Amino acid sequence: MKICRSFAFDVVLEEDDICNLINDRKILQEVVKLGHRLVFFGRRKTGKTSLLKSIIIPYFAERRSKGLSMYVDLMNVSSEEDVCRRMTAALEASYARSKPSQKFLNGLVSLAKSVRPQFSIDSLSGVPTFSFGLEGSYRTLSLEQLFTQIALYHKEVGALIIIDEFQDISEIDTLPARMRSVMQNLPSDLPVIISGSKKHILSKMFADPKAPFSSWGRHHEIGAISVDDYLLYANERFEPFGISFPVEACEYLMKRMNRIPEPMNMVCDRLTRISKNGPRKEIQMEDIEAAISLIIEERSPLFIERITRFTEKEQRFLKVLSDLQIIALPTGKLFLRATGLSAGGCSAILNRLEDQTMIYREPDGYILGDPLLAEYLRLKVR
Repeated sequence: MKICRSFAFDVVLEEDDICNLINDRKILQEVVKLGHRLVFFGRRKTGKTSLLKSIIIPYFAERRSKGLSMYVDLMNVSSEEDVCRRMTAALEASYARSKPSQKFLNGLVSLAKSVRPQFSIDSLSGVPTFSFGLEGSYRTLSLEQLFTQIALYHKEVGALIIIDEFQDISEIDTLPARMRSVMQNLPSDLPVIISGSKKHILSKMFADPKAPFSSWGRHHEIGAISVDDYLLYANERFEPFGISFPVEACEYLMKRMNRIPEPMNMVCDRLTRISKNGPRKEIQMEDIEAAISLIIEERSPLFIERITRFTEKEQRFLKVLSDLQIIALPTGKLFLRATGLSAGGCSAILNRLEDQTMIYREPDGYILGDPLLAEYLRLKVR
């Protein structure tokens, strides 16, 4: 029986719901296989996390059935203690999956006297859980203890480290240098993947000769989805609804959504619901416009909440950028006249919004990071 695939979004995608990214997965799998270091970056909602969680971690598990795969997300970390807390929780979850030997657990106690490792079974899900059983004033393991444990486990059965949104540690004084110090003591064949969505910050951290992570690892930016790949992906999901997706409509959708898979999937999902009670049809540009309008109406409260977090000047900057769609020179006369901002004020806002991934720098200029938010600002905000 043929499986009916859906247009998934707002979740970590399963392997079958990831559109192409074949070259990206090959590069990541090679890093895992050879025990290399990689900086993996790309804008948000392009599939990085899904690729890491749904393809790369299972690939490692196939090669090292008892190996340790630790995934930790450092988005918006506020301190070194926060980093250690998240990494401790991630390591506990990793141990629960890999079930280390008693000999190794005994070694944990000698490594950190506050540790009292405990395995248990969740009473509701039946899933194994693990806790370090940290005692007294010790709430988390230190960076040194965390990476020392991972290194020891790797020497026994293998390990993989994935750190997502790594660039956010740059906001914490001296932490990048501390992190580099402990990571350089890892075994040379332990694969480490550092991922992030803020390319401009990652570039400073890894390309600046004076930065702690200068010359660390290989660098790879996630590839863009091609029209041919998305057309095949979309039509496979449209077919059960009696809908066909011509190449012209696919090109139009991809242009409107800046080739970002998640909002493209959102629009296509809405198209299946618009058409499910009608006769077989071929999607036209006006159908895409109608679907976008419905999504904007549904998500207006979310967009309003996001926009109100910004100052009046920042909102004006975002509105003008959404109207122009792309701006090559935000400090140019045209943009300054439209926003009523000074060159200095515009530069400061530009830096803040880029740091918050509200805007992205493309080869041709700056654009809004979320194409649906751009549509909302263009259509609903005066």
